[in-house]
Amino acid sequence: MQNATTYNERGIAKKKKGDLNGAMADFNQAIRLNPEFSAPYDNRGTVKRKQGDLNGALADANEAIRLNPHYAQAYDARARAKEGRGDLDGALADFNEAIRLNPKYADAYNHRGTAKERKGDLKGAIADYNRAIQLDPKCAAAYKNRGNAEKGRGDLRGANADLNRALQLGVTND
Repeated sequence: MQNATTYNERGIAKKKKGDLNGAMADFNQAIRLNPEFSAPYDNRGTVKRKQGDLNGALADANEAIRLNPHYAQAYDARARAKEGRGDLDGALADFNEAIRLNPKYADAYNHRGTAKERKGDLKGAIADYNRAIQLDPKCAAAYKNRGNAEKGRGDLRGANADLNRALQLGVTND
């Protein structure tokens, strides 16, 4: 039995293990089996972004949103592709939509914080990192990002504490 959901889930597992080519193959198969299933487009777009294909990532996020306009993760994915292309205002608009759709989506707050930080809004970035940590106290990336923002504001003590916590939690470069 070939099942689009199973291929999508296996693709996610492969992506987490670092097998981006295997993940891409599974997401492509999920889409072939069910072209109306939004999740594999979103997931394939994330792989494309990680591989440096920002236009492909943006196209996949757009398709996921077209198929499911209430899919917060797809807005987050599209925002990350836009941010990678330097469209910070477009990214912020999509991060805001992801948060509107799912106010408890910690990663969207963390990602929005990075866009705010890139725009020079350290106070707003730190507020978003704080919210991400409040929603998910094990979000290593939010601790890392908040630590870097605190360092930028001259709070070396706070930066050190947050960066140490990020290391304890096993921060990755995602």
